[in-house]
Amino acid sequence: MPIAADPTNPLLHDRELMDRLERIWDDDQKAKEHRRRRRRKRGLARLWDGDMNYRGRVTAELSGSVRWVMNNTGTATLQLPVDHYLTKWAVNPWGRTKQNVHFTFDKDGARWGGRCAGDSAVKIVKTDDGKRYVELTFLDDYEDIKSVLVWSNPFLPAILQFPRSFVLAGPSRYMLKLALFLNVMRLEGNWWALPDDPLDPQQWLAGLDMSQWNIVVKPHKFLEDSSPWTILSSRFKYWHDMAAPTLDDAQLMVTTRRYLPGDPPPWPGANLRYGTIVVDIVDKSGYWDETSTGGTIWDGLKRTVVEFADNFIDEIVNTVAEPIDPYRNIVGRWLGTYPRQPYAVYRDGKITGVEASEWSFTPAGPVQMVGGGHSAYGINEGISAGIQTAGNIAGGFVYFPTAGTIADTFLAPIYTDTVAAFWSIKSPVRTLRSGWSHSHERWVEGMDRAYTLSSLIKMREGFFNTRPRHTHKLTLGDGRPYFIGDNGQGHWFLGDRIGSTIRDFPIRGQVFVEQVSEVEYSWDREHAEWKGTVGDPRANEPTGEKNMRLIRTAVAAVHNLGLI
Repeated sequence: MPIAADPTNPLLHDRELMDRLERIWDDDQKAKEHRRRRRRKRGLARLWDGDMNYRGRVTAELSGSVRWVMNNTGTATLQLPVDHYLTKWAVNPWGRTKQNVHFTFDKDGARWGGRCAGDSAVKIVKTDDGKRYVELTFLDDYEDIKSVLVWSNPFLPAILQFPRSFVLAGPSRYMLKLALFLNVMRLEGNWWALPDDPLDPQQWLAGLDMSQWNIVVKPHKFLEDSSPWTILSSRFKYWHDMAAPTLDDAQLMVTTRRYLPGDPPPWPGANLRYGTIVVDIVDKSGYWDETSTGGTIWDGLKRTVVEFADNFIDEIVNTVAEPIDPYRNIVGRWLGTYPRQPYAVYRDGKITGVEASEWSFTPAGPVQMVGGGHSAYGINEGISAGIQTAGNIAGGFVYFPTAGTIADTFLAPIYTDTVAAFWSIKSPVRTLRSGWSHSHERWVEGMDRAYTLSSLIKMREGFFNTRPRHTHKLTLGDGRPYFIGDNGQGHWFLGDRIGSTIRDFPIRGQVFVEQVSEVEYSWDREHAEWKGTVGDPRANEPTGEKNMRLIRTAVAAVHNLGLI
């Protein structure tokens, strides 16, 4: 848009300045049009065989959808014509040498990758109106991480596992990645099992050559990890189950991304085979560093830092007096957001990018957590040593030197696990906020030994699972005003913190800021759209599904009772 002449403005007579402004305007319009075309461009959908060899690009699908879920397995579906060549290849497991079918989808900097799996993964459908199509269902690559067990000692064979438990203590990101790396190395190195192809000599040495692994963990430096500290403990637990409490507590996110032809190396010097799953754990929330947990449209978002209270259970939110501006050195046309300042806020109203929304609130649960069952380490042993010592000394005077040993044998069933065997922690902050009438206490599943660091983590998990929380389910219009995308091609994506207002909320202008827990992209031959779920989706979890999840947790706790 040319700048109109104005004789009263002396700046308009500066030809050099005017030419510079014109160039800036033209460049901006070109970038805007380029971005608009890129958003309208269809995603890149590709199918791969079991060895991650390229089979073809999907361009004739009837419809499709891909869903990213934070720290869990997402799904994807494709509906293909029955006569398409890729359909004939995918539905015929006897017509190919490798049974597995893999699918990757790239859109706006984000990549979804997964394997055709699950119940009814391949369906040939004929509808009552005569339409025929093939539906393929895929589970994303996080499902592979769910199948990795954390051995008590990954360096020893299963017949000899010493010590009894795998224990790590340190920054959450580093320790979670280290635990996963050691057990992936155990699997890929074929330390205590035959390789996938025993006749291939190179596979016997695969443990020393990461270039042939199908799962790798992206490294980072220990001293640069500012995530909260944690205690990890496992006795043949799945890594996903062991990591879940720490990931939730620290608000970290696991990422899985297939390394494909044309991609830059995942880290400098990486030598990987195409098709490798690169696992990383990232902190996109900034919850324990500096971020925003809310605010208003009148005063802006408050920059806060969360700290532990003295009881290591309650969290104290402090407002940052002089926040750091992470955008001051940003130049060019980079898109994205930083945890320190999640500026993306959707305003609910007559003209808005929120096409549909649902907001819910779940009050806090019990104010006290109780758990245990076994005495802390050294308690039973100390009582036993005291009884034996006192009894043997006393027995020596009557020529009965083993009196203490015999007495301890009879008394052990009475005193064992009676001292320091149970632990209760009450949250004064939750009590005051809940009011005079409140739920009192809850048993913490999976915590069998009291007064240990691991039991403290279980206590925090109990408080975390019953915390007050709110969730937003937003259907967001792409580009109104924020773009959805990853790796610099969108303002926000999975795991980022974004804000939204609710038109019908009593406090006008209140902004709710939460992490994006799910992102879904669906399309057919007529339209395509992004959808995002903000907050904890379990706040609206159906009662039956919640009960089943609790039953699974209880069964896992019983399985591990007395072992950790």
